[in-house]
Amino acid sequence: MIRLQTRLTNLGYLNDTIDGKYGNKTVTAVQLFQQQVGLNATGIADNDTQTRLYADDAPMYNK
Repeated sequence: MIRLQTRLTNLGYLNDTIDGKYGNKTVTAVQLFQQQVGLNATGIADNDTQTRLYADDAPMYNK
């Protein structure tokens, strides 16, 4: 979980304490990332989401 939150923070999707808990802000950050890459915004960090999240060309958050 910390790895996921760290990656979301580094890409600009999560602006919260990295605490290892899959709380509401982490769910929202995952949804924002999913929307950005054209996935169904479920908030669940499934295999497709994680594959894209950890890819070298994962997009930074674009407000």
